[in-house]
Amino acid sequence: MISLVLEGRVTGGAASGFAVAEAGDAFIADTRRATRTEAHEARMITVSVARSVMEAALGSTNGLHGRLLTSPQI
Repeated sequence: MISLVLEGRVTGGAASGFAVAEAGDAFIADTRRATRTEAHEARMITVSVARSVMEAALGSTNGLHGRLLTSPQI
């Protein structure tokens, strides 16, 4: 699952693998693993991507759970 934060922020934690995702950031969650997030006045787009598609594109999905893709700071 990949979530893009459009507005607000999302806090994660140990189970989520990231601390905070701000507007413009995206995070990846492996739905086979436990996760907990809390949205704070957030709007997000979330897409589910089949594991087989991710593996075909990346070779391995190991280590992706909790990966935070940050937006460039201007």
